[in-house]
Amino acid sequence: MYINCRDISKLPGMENLKLVAGENGLDRSVRWVHIVDVPEVSEWVNGGELIFITGVGLKNGNKQLVDLLVEINNKNLSGLVINIGPYIKSIPNELIDLANELKFPIFEIPFEVKLINLTQIISKAIFTKQMQNESLNSLMKDIIYEEYNEEMLNRAIFHGYNTKKAYITAIIDIDDFSKYIKRNKLTNESEILECKRILKQIISNTMDMHKKSALTMNQSDSFTCIIPLDHKDLIIDTKAKNDKEREVTFILEEIKDKISNSLPGMTVSIGIGGVCNELKKLKESVEQADKALKILNMCNRRDSIKTYKSLGIYRLFFQVENKKELTSLYEEYLAPLVNYDANNSSELVKTLEILLLENQNVSKTADILFIHRNTLKYRITKIEEILDIDLKDANTCFNILLCIKIKRFINLQV
Repeated sequence: MYINCRDISKLPGMENLKLVAGENGLDRSVRWVHIVDVPEVSEWVNGGELIFITGVGLKNGNKQLVDLLVEINNKNLSGLVINIGPYIKSIPNELIDLANELKFPIFEIPFEVKLINLTQIISKAIFTKQMQNESLNSLMKDIIYEEYNEEMLNRAIFHGYNTKKAYITAIIDIDDFSKYIKRNKLTNESEILECKRILKQIISNTMDMHKKSALTMNQSDSFTCIIPLDHKDLIIDTKAKNDKEREVTFILEEIKDKISNSLPGMTVSIGIGGVCNELKKLKESVEQADKALKILNMCNRRDSIKTYKSLGIYRLFFQVENKKELTSLYEEYLAPLVNYDANNSSELVKTLEILLLENQNVSKTADILFIHRNTLKYRITKIEEILDIDLKDANTCFNILLCIKIKRFINLQV
């Protein structure tokens, strides 16, 4: 999304820039650069800026530097570059200690180095990164939403797509992001963007660690990833595809856990599409990942991962054009029990579902529901009475379980 302080220290022409504190904060993103020679900077910045100071406006020395650091950290700035010379002869230890505590990068630069040259180098790098991101986002949107053409392939190769490899897609979606923003009192855009920047950095770093040159696009509260697998000729049977899918799921589990650890209170859910050997088929894989996410949402699952392949019967539901037929089947078999629960504050639908999922094992079902076996037997009798069915009939049980899934699917479509 943006370059960060670590990137800046490696740019050509920045050899005289020396990190003196805040090494653990080098991943802070830099949205712009700003030269400030007044102690109060709040009214001049928006968040994400890298600040340069010469110290010409400082009167109280060390105290003002400490106050400045606290202020710019509270404003979510990215870092501080101090011009060492006649106004600030050295960086005080108390400032270094505070910067390390806050994980706020502080650099020093010799006074004879022209600041205008450094800011030009950084500004150019920011513009270049933004153009690369916009180009990649544009490409991925075209792949997902537009008809395929050969120009897309050329653009994809430019961004690192390998025509000899198979790919799989995943959508990483922030669970209830609006609630997270409200809960953590994120009041300005820079704070929200910083959260997304951290997420994208975690995704990128984890993929790199597993030697996966993934293409990633941020759109709203989600990240769409195109993840390379082995040479397509090596993924020719079901077992090979399953093995690669498990490998990707393991990597995404790692990403999910890292996000929760890095941003306490935040969780993500991830949908994984199918394996594809051609760029033009990535669109279908992304659609599959989206359907997997929808099923997670439908089942009120958070902090979870779902593959399209594991959706089972739900894959057929998505293909049914006439959803009224699904509704009709649900109403015929299950609606009377749902209505009974609504009118009597009972849990007969939940009881029936668990009973069927446990192959009608009364002891296991009673334990899961925390009820006595006799209470469960009473509920079973009541269910059979309301629905006018016999739960000993295998076809009836299949249809009932099917209708429970249909109910969830119908709720998803509303």
